[in-house]
Amino acid sequence: MRHRPGEETGRGGEPPVNHAHFHIADLTLTVECPLPFKEIGLPGRLSPFMVPPPVPASNIVIHWEGVSHLSPLPADELIYDPKQVWRMFKGRDGCEALVDIDYTSRWNTRPPGARLEVNSTWERALLLERMAARNQQFSTILPLGPSELMIRTRIIFNDGLVFHACGLDDNGRGLLMVGRAGAGKSTQGLLWAREDGVVALSDDRVAVRLNTGGVTIYGTPWGGTANIARSHQVPLSAILLLEKARENELVPLSPAESVPLLAARAFLPYWNSELLARAFDVLDRLLAQIPVYCLRCCPEPAVIPLVRSVL
Repeated sequence: MRHRPGEETGRGGEPPVNHAHFHIADLTLTVECPLPFKEIGLPGRLSPFMVPPPVPASNIVIHWEGVSHLSPLPADELIYDPKQVWRMFKGRDGCEALVDIDYTSRWNTRPPGARLEVNSTWERALLLERMAARNQQFSTILPLGPSELMIRTRIIFNDGLVFHACGLDDNGRGLLMVGRAGAGKSTQGLLWAREDGVVALSDDRVAVRLNTGGVTIYGTPWGGTANIARSHQVPLSAILLLEKARENELVPLSPAESVPLLAARAFLPYWNSELLARAFDVLDRLLAQIPVYCLRCCPEPAVIPLVRSVL
């Protein structure tokens, strides 16, 4: 995967001189960059997940390059638009897909701020980021959307998924609290964190992976309103689907009932039918091992012994 001459202008052809390694959900992410990392604001929020060399073979490699220009992509090549900060287009020259990312524009009036070129297995990517005249104020968006998108897609190939959830370690028993925005994930996380032996992994993005010993949940760098993002893991004991209520109630759900509810809170690859089928296979196998409950609750300590009664 490399530059297409004439489309972007920048530092093409220079070999990478700096490497940084990050361990997220038992995946090793390596970032290559021709500039000193401090010049582009790395590692940023990835810092707690940074590991020194030597590292195992990388699961994901992102090569970063600064460019002066990114050409707009044709609208008829758009293949997926989640209506957020990125859009996905057809790949070119051996790439599976091109992802345009911009936190300040919807691409209607100017080129995107960054472009991510990925291969078919989401193991390798080239991140081209549009830079103004070099100055010390520049800060790459790599720790935000690009690295998150790479992790949450690559993890599907490794029997995992990422959920919009709060993850807790309750004295060695993992809890995955899943819910829509406003359902109380952050509130529950802060409530539980007051208990002895409880560690909050994340209050917004939690990774889940199946392995030979069961299922493990992991904190990720992408915290939510409480900005909880710890490099921590724990075996998963239960999944809780949160609903606000006036009284606390814990209702068991069957796998068939759980699938659509959890799928709505997972980050799924809707742009690729084969990869989407793989993701649902992971979800089915997850639900064959881990009990799921609907937790209708109030923001009060009484919910804690209720949940612990089924662990």
